[in-house]
Amino acid sequence: MKRGLMFFVMFLGVMMYSCAISAGCPEPSKGALTPGTKVIAALAGPNWSVATIKSVAGKSYMVKYPDGGLGSLASAEVAAFPVAASGNDMMSCFAVGDKVLAKAHGDIWREATVRAIDGKTISVTFQDTTRTVVSMTEIVRYPR
Repeated sequence: MKRGLMFFVMFLGVMMYSCAISAGCPEPSKGALTPGTKVIAALAGPNWSVATIKSVAGKSYMVKYPDGGLGSLASAEVAAFPVAASGNDMMSCFAVGDKVLAKAHGDIWREATVRAIDGKTISVTFQDTTRTVVSMTEIVRYPR
């Protein structure tokens, strides 16, 4: 019985800690993604791109890519563009092992996993095992 109670107390502590961390990590809700909003949008394969929302219909987004192309995407295929809030320490919003989208080059972003967090940068590993270091304006939580 004591073992079960100890497990429950540990579980409760972890949940409270997770909520405290999340509370300090303001992330735009999908409702905040309106026409004209800059986003990171699924492109093809593992590639994502900077895009702008053209219209919203329920949980579906029409986006315009930098080359002028359009795409109709589901909610899980769109993430708010990162904006480093001045005065906030957004580094605490990410942890080693988190699944993220990170800037690969130019307007192309890719799925990655956080490897390490150091000062004002985050080391990530892309799915193809390529590694890079990004700043807080070059990383977003993977949309769900």
